[in-house]
Amino acid sequence: MNPGAKFCAWTTLLHCVSIVFGMRQVFRKQPVNSSSVEGLRVLMECEVEGVTGPVQWVRDGLLLGPGRNLPGFPRYTVTGNSAAGVFNLQIENVQLEDDASYQCQVGQSEESMGIISHTAWLDILIPPQIPVIEELSTQSTLTWVSGKEYLLTCHAKDSKPASSIIFMKSEY
Repeated sequence: MNPGAKFCAWTTLLHCVSIVFGMRQVFRKQPVNSSSVEGLRVLMECEVEGVTGPVQWVRDGLLLGPGRNLPGFPRYTVTGNSAAGVFNLQIENVQLEDDASYQCQVGQSEESMGIISHTAWLDILIPPQIPVIEELSTQSTLTWVSGKEYLLTCHAKDSKPASSIIFMKSEY
């Protein structure tokens, strides 16, 4: 019997995998797809068991850099306790430019191969501006006559996802 197999019965699955296969670094938590309204704070989780290599985040294939403060990204900070393997990416005041794919990467070390998390998508939602109703036949002030038909359009700019607008007739 494999000596590691006996030990695996008494340990967690992640620890078991690292002992039997000689890997020291494994993810406890990986980032997941999420969405946020523009202007809020977002936290993307990354926790690593047995971390020995450098940890960094990647946005749309661009390495954001190692360390807790990320030069060039003043709204981004890596939070958590390195000794406990916690490397969460916190983004303050999320903007449309943060709508992207993210990965947590742990570099290889003498003890372990490098690992890359699942890709997680951050979807930034933007509330629509106040809806505007326009009459197509004139550019003047709207003066409606009862019983006459009018062609109207309504739009709400700058929303993500696109606004869904429904006209309703009131009987009042």
